[in-house]
Amino acid sequence: MKKHRIYSFLRSSIVQGVVLGWAALILILVSVVLAGRLCQVTDLNIIFNIRVGLLLTITTVITRVITFIIAFMLPAILAGIFSFNKVPDLNGSAKKIGQLMNASMSPGLLSTGKACFNCGPIRKISVTVALALVCQYIISAADLYIHLSAIGISQKAPGPKITGTRALNIANNCSEDRMYYYNTCGLFSGLAGSVAGVTYPVKSLEVYKNVSKTLQIWRADGGVYLLQSPPEKAYEYTGSGIFLKPSCEAISSTCKLTELGSSALIYSCPSSLWSVNGIVDSSTIKQYNVNITSVYYDRINEKSIASNPIHVIVSAKYSLGTLESEDPEFVSISNGDFGILMHCQIYASTVEYVVTLGSLKATLLGNLTNAQLLAVGYASKIMSQYAIDDTVDVAFQGNSSSYLDAFSQQFAQATIASFVGAVQENGEGYDYVLEVDDNKTSIPFHVILIYAIVIILPVLIFSIVSIHSFRNQSAGILAEFICVPQRLFYQVLIKNHYEGDSCLDNLAVQEDKMIQYKCNIEVKEHLEFHVSN
Repeated sequence: MKKHRIYSFLRSSIVQGVVLGWAALILILVSVVLAGRLCQVTDLNIIFNIRVGLLLTITTVITRVITFIIAFMLPAILAGIFSFNKVPDLNGSAKKIGQLMNASMSPGLLSTGKACFNCGPIRKISVTVALALVCQYIISAADLYIHLSAIGISQKAPGPKITGTRALNIANNCSEDRMYYYNTCGLFSGLAGSVAGVTYPVKSLEVYKNVSKTLQIWRADGGVYLLQSPPEKAYEYTGSGIFLKPSCEAISSTCKLTELGSSALIYSCPSSLWSVNGIVDSSTIKQYNVNITSVYYDRINEKSIASNPIHVIVSAKYSLGTLESEDPEFVSISNGDFGILMHCQIYASTVEYVVTLGSLKATLLGNLTNAQLLAVGYASKIMSQYAIDDTVDVAFQGNSSSYLDAFSQQFAQATIASFVGAVQENGEGYDYVLEVDDNKTSIPFHVILIYAIVIILPVLIFSIVSIHSFRNQSAGILAEFICVPQRLFYQVLIKNHYEGDSCLDNLAVQEDKMIQYKCNIEVKEHLEFHVSN
C-alpha cells in the first residue's frame, strides 16, 4: 500500500511539473555553457559554426519545448503560490472560479484576460496563470527576434589534406655547350642564328594566358611566380616553383635612339651597356626585339656563361597611330610610329611556397644553374612580342615610367611561359588542402543575451516557486483541482489511460480530500431567485 502511494505521488502533475522544470533548467544551463564554448565573438556578434537554417530550427525547438514545459508546470506553480499565501480554499462566485479554471486549462489571451479582471483573492491566482502565459509569449517573441537578426555567412575553411602526386622541378638536362645551338630545356633551334622556339607551344601559351590546368602564373613581390596549380579548389597548397623578378629602365636617350628612314629606328649604346647597337623596324622575326648582353662564350671550357640576373636590351615599336607625348624616352618616326628602348634585368630563383586562401608566402631557395639561366635568357627572346603587344594601351599613355612598370611584369610572364618546357614534374613535396565552404550564423550579442535571459529566468523562478508546493498537501490538491484536465492530458501523453491507474486513484483521493476543505462559491443570484419565488 505504501509503495502504491509513493507511485501515485510520483505520477502527480505537481511532482512531474517540478521535476520537468528543474530538468529543463539544468539542460538550458548546460546548453548555454556549451554554446558559449563552441561559438566565437567578433565585433559584438556571436558566430555559431552551424548554418543559419539549422540554428534557427534548434532555437524554435527550444522555444516550443520551454513554452510546453511552462504550461505543464502550471499546477506546481499554483500549488507553490497557494503555499506562499496559505490559501486553503477558493472564495468567489461560480462564474469567477469557472473563468479561472478555463484560463488554467486552456491558456489563451481571451480566457486569461477575463480571469485577470477577477476581484478578491481569486485575482492573485489569475495573475499567476496570466504570468505563465505572458512568459510563453515573451519567449516566442525572443525567438522571433533571433529569426529576424540571424544572418547566414559563408567562410572558407580547410578541408581534407591531399598528398599530391606531382611537384615542380626544373629539368637538369639543360645544355651549355654552344650559345646558339640549343635543343634542351624546352627550347629548340635547328641552325645557328635561326629562329628559336619552344618544344610545347600550346603549353607555353596556356601558361602565358594563365589558363593552364597544371601551372599558374602568380604576380607578387615585384615579380612573377610559376606555381603548381592544384587540380581542385584548394584552401591551402604548398610546393616548389620558379620566381622571376624583372626590372626595366628606359635607355632611349642614353643609346641615342633615332629615326632611320621613315619606318625604322636605330640605336647605339655606350660601353656601360656593352656597346650594343641595332635597328628597330617592322621585321617579322620578333626575337630580334631582345638582345641578350650578359651571356658570353667561354672558349677555354667550350661553354656559354650566364649571369644572374640576366641582362637584355629590349626594343618596342608601335604602329597604331601618332603618340602625343613629351616624354623623351618615346621616340617618334615621321610616319607616325614610335618606339622605346629598354635595359631589363631578370633575376631567377627557385622557391618554396604556401598559398592560403589566395595569400602567397614564398621562400627563396637558391639560384638556377648556369645552363638553366641560359635557358631563361633564350626564353626571354621567344615570346617577347606578346609582352610588347599586350602593353600597347599603356604605351599610348605616353608615360615611360608607367610603361616600364607594366612592361617588365608582362615581359617576365612571357619569359617564364617560354621556359615551362624546362619544368618537369615529380612526386615529392606537393600537397594541398581542399577548400570547403563553412556555413556559419552571425547573431548580435544582445539578441542572444535577451533570448538566454527570457529562457532561463522564468523557468528558474517558476521552479523555485514550485518547490514550495510540497509544503502544504492541501495546496497541491486545490491546484490540481483547478488544472485537472491539463494534468490528465499530460499523463495520457506518458502512458495510455486505463482503469485503476494512479491518475484515477489520485482523482479519488482528491474527491475525498475536497470534502474536508471549504469552497465558498457564492450563489446569491440563485438564492434570490428561489426566495422571490
